[in-house]
Amino acid sequence: MEPQINSELATLLGIDKMNESEKEAFLERTGSIIIDAAIGRLLLSLEPEQVNKIEAYVDAAPETEDIFAYFLKTYPDFQSIVEEEVAAFQAEATKVVSE
Repeated sequence: MEPQINSELATLLGIDKMNESEKEAFLERTGSIIIDAAIGRLLLSLEPEQVNKIEAYVDAAPETEDIFAYFLKTYPDFQSIVEEEVAAFQAEATKVVSE
């Protein structure tokens, strides 16, 4: 799942003026921020035993493991948390850039 940024927000953030490598780096950083926030929210909603299970999984997972896919498959609410974090990021970015 790749977050989609509407054209108005892309203009406000200056994405439309970036070259492809700058866009890729920006989207990678942005995606990381959003995913970190979503994982944080998920962890806060879980019991300590579930958090311990996730920590053990992440520690044991090979570098090539798609941990994002694991969260989506294992925790059905994770999809909606990610979508909410994308919307929150877009709203905050628009607010900050518009000031």
